[in-house]
Amino acid sequence: MIGVRYNKDKEWVGGSYCYFKNPEYPNLTSSYYNRSVMQPIKNITPKELVKGITGYYAHGTNMTLGYIEIKAGSDLPAHQHPHEQITYIIEGQLDMVIGGKPCSLTAGMYYVIPSNVLHGAVAVTDCKVIDVFNPTRDDYREK
Repeated sequence: MIGVRYNKDKEWVGGSYCYFKNPEYPNLTSSYYNRSVMQPIKNITPKELVKGITGYYAHGTNMTLGYIEIKAGSDLPAHQHPHEQITYIIEGQLDMVIGGKPCSLTAGMYYVIPSNVLHGAVAVTDCKVIDVFNPTRDDYREK
């Protein structure tokens, strides 16, 4: 099914959807297909991780995609989690310590952070970042 979202005045409201029932997966529910919405990621309710770090998270069945805006000087304390994580820098400079090793990431660079590896970051400049997690970050879901 393909469609677009309009308000009562027939004005486009910034989203559309596109999904196809796959006969190989007949048990997928409508809630699965309802996640398959094309929309600007900033339409998602933001989650403030710490002061100066705001993420917008979309969740699939097995992974989470995050678009994160980080203000210069913001500090994400060292932490670890069972999720494998890929961090990609869209713009800015993010100085990370991953598994005890310093790593300065700039636009166009990425780092694959294995499960349960201690990591943290400080934004040298304002940053825009994409994070992908597997499995899903259920702790980042809207409540």
